[in-house]
Amino acid sequence: MVNRLWLVNAAAFWAAFGAFGIDVSFAGAVIVQGALLFGIALPSSPGYAGVFETVIMLTLQEFFGVPADIGLAYAITFHVCSFVPITLLGVWSLLTSGLSVRSLREAAT
Repeated sequence: MVNRLWLVNAAAFWAAFGAFGIDVSFAGAVIVQGALLFGIALPSSPGYAGVFETVIMLTLQEFFGVPADIGLAYAITFHVCSFVPITLLGVWSLLTSGLSVRSLREAAT
């Protein structure tokens, strides 16, 4: 059975296509997501900066004929809109839980 999280993530890709006028089906969103998973599985920069955008741009361009500039703009926007809120929520959670980076380091040793 397909994990619902993957369907929700693919739906996010698909919904964001409309904001950029990208006419790709939900199945295409699943393909973009799959290509991205392979791309970020390789050693990369923190937050997959650069790799994330390149994989999405090339997948949209090569498989669906989306111009590179639109694909890149889409990828940058999607990455920022998905990475920043999650990171901010993580920092907020760390600060409000009473934990600190120091206590986490001490617990790890």
